Amino acid sequence: MIQKMALDGLDRLGEKVIEGFQLSDDDLRALLSLESEEELEKLNYAARKVRNYYFGNRVFLNCFIYFSTYCKNQCAFCYYNCKNEINRYRLTKEEIKETCKALKGTGFHMIDLTMGEDPYYYEDPDRFVELVQLVKEELGLPIMISPGVMDKATLLKARKKGANFFALYQETYDIELYGKLRIGQSFNGRVNARLLLRSRDTA
Repeated sequence: MIQKMALDGLDRLGEKVIEGFQLSDDDLRALLSLESEEELEKLNYAARKVRNYYFGNRVFLNCFIYFSTYCKNQCAFCYYNCKNEINRYRLTKEEIKETCKALKGTGFHMIDLTMGEDPYYYEDPDRFVELVQLVKEELGLPIMISPGVMDKATLLKARKKGANFFALYQETYDIELYGKLRIGQSFNGRVNARLLLRSRDTA
């Protein structure tokens, strides 16, 4: 285990990870606890080795299309909290298509379709799926969807229409803190939605 690893062991950490070594929770805690300049430099060296193995020195550009700022939630940290009196927008299909046209040839590698948990799309989730298909057809790029907690059927439809990745943000595993940050939202519901797409029955 890393917490017992001598400094010389850190030298080979990058190689071990590349060879398939799986970091445990205790390993990660130990790495995050390193303080000496020598240890941190060795850790940085290991991290660079892993990065270079998988990505080289290439830069990947992701573009967010924030297509709706309406949201039914009142997250304590979010500007788009439904209680905030702000100017909101919901892009039309035509506006999204025009956005895609403007993005063509600009060098982006992935598109992130992001929204608040907009009741308009939750009342009829197929509207969201149609947007995924539209962006895929227009740009042909990998798509990450960040729609909040959506039902299994909608997420699977979105994948069939071109969604490659699913982002569902959860700021903490501390249930009490979660309740203060994501007011009125189910902790287990968010965890289960994320685990859903990792399960074999959705492959």
